[in-house]
Amino acid sequence: MTPALRTARYLTAAAGALTASAAYLGTVITWWAVLPCLYVAAVIAWCASCEYAVHRRTLTAHERARRAALLEELDTAGPCCRLYDLSGGYAHRDCARPPDGLAELYTACCAEAFVSRGARHDATCPTRTTRSNAA
Repeated sequence: MTPALRTARYLTAAAGALTASAAYLGTVITWWAVLPCLYVAAVIAWCASCEYAVHRRTLTAHERARRAALLEELDTAGPCCRLYDLSGGYAHRDCARPPDGLAELYTACCAEAFVSRGARHDATCPTRTTRSNAA
């Protein structure tokens, strides 16, 4: 809850109380007493609507800042797939793919190990650590 929303709620309650008191004054005393109460109630209601607008603007600014920070965080990771590019970063946020499609190839010790997922290696491969295909 922003301070503007709290103020708007108080002003709305005050405008309602003034309207009720104007109705009471109109029935008990005279209709001339109604005019100042209704005028003040209208001014307070206008002030309340302005405070509600400030509240909405504050929430919108916070949401835009949050989205900008999220997009900045996602942009530092780089696009993971075509869906990420087409949606502007909104879809595929939790994609498990590496940002670079060839990243796994770059970390592989040889081409045969890349193709077989570490089960086989070339004769010229320096590591030759065989990995099970179960993993």
